[in-house]
Amino acid sequence: PPDQALFKTGLLPPPTGTAGILPWFEPMGKRYPDVQAKWDKAIQQWTQLDRAGGMKETMILKMRPKMAKVDKAPTSFLEQCDMEELEFDATQFGGAGPKAKIFMYRRKGEGAKPSKAMVWYHGGQMLFTGPADWHKSCCQLAVELDVVVFNPEVGVGPETKAPQMGLNGYAALKYVLANSVRFELNAAAIGIGGLSAGAFTCTLVAMELAKQREGHLVAMAFADSGPVDNDMLVYPEVESNRQFPCGLYTSPKASHIVSMKFLSDDPESAAFGTDPAIFPAQMSDNLVMRLPPFVIFTREFDQFRRGNEQFGRRLAQHQKLLEFWVQAGCGHCLDDATAGTEAVRLENLKLVIRHLLPPDQALFTQVGADAEQL
Repeated sequence: PPDQALFKTGLLPPPTGTAGILPWFEPMGKRYPDVQAKWDKAIQQWTQLDRAGGMKETMILKMRPKMAKVDKAPTSFLEQCDMEELEFDATQFGGAGPKAKIFMYRRKGEGAKPSKAMVWYHGGQMLFTGPADWHKSCCQLAVELDVVVFNPEVGVGPETKAPQMGLNGYAALKYVLANSVRFELNAAAIGIGGLSAGAFTCTLVAMELAKQREGHLVAMAFADSGPVDNDMLVYPEVESNRQFPCGLYTSPKASHIVSMKFLSDDPESAAFGTDPAIFPAQMSDNLVMRLPPFVIFTREFDQFRRGNEQFGRRLAQHQKLLEFWVQAGCGHCLDDATAGTEAVRLENLKLVIRHLLPPDQALFTQVGADAEQL
């Protein structure tokens, strides 16, 4: 029942042999009538969109004002935190543009310093929202978890393509790290994270850290239900629909892949489906082994669960998986009201934030080599 714990967990077992395809998961919960009604309506809308040939660029522009209201956090949190808009030269750190924005949120009356911090990448299907649309959620994170939250501008498609999104997110992180003393942060307790599209950006940023051999610069990466893998291109459409009967869309492959194509300069190329800039979970093993440690959340019927599980197995194989959690039932990410009660949501976030610890208390250790050797 909704008033009882919805969370079930377990670290993914290490892959055995050469098994690459995950077996179908066994349902852990049941769909509720009110939730089903919500998704039935979404199914109808997305079916009509698919029949019309998929999403068009004009549709994206038309939908953005409505999507800007997607932040569901209570307005009261805005009164409980101090928010500051910062501007920095992203080109100094590999980003685009000399005037990049990043918002900083700090709980009023904050306790001991230096503070733990999260660079939090916003959601919005990579197409619709910007950092200013997520002030309430970022204030809520800062207040409830007593961390300093940074919410950077990374761009949206089709104006900004996926490689640049990751580079913009990386530049924001490097700016925060370079100014940790100014912001009174504990440089050893800075993490990156995001929900849905934010988890996608977070994984791109983690990949960039791996490329630069800088995975050790952040304490952890948190990815909640992100579209990070290419499983929807690999599995037949009929199996995707059967696998995710209560996902965001009726047709995960058609609707989601259409969105991802807006992030590519050449979406019809043969390389599209294995491009790590579009599907970061396709990065090489050499990069996976240099990533920061990950915590992954997903949902029982979420359309991205299978891809999250596949990525989780690769992380576990290289000792880069701190925890992997699957929440029973329908919903998408911690911010979704259908994903559980507020009390459950907060407890889940506390599970994540406890990994922001100084190195001498770290819950994760490298096996066989230290960060510099990797």
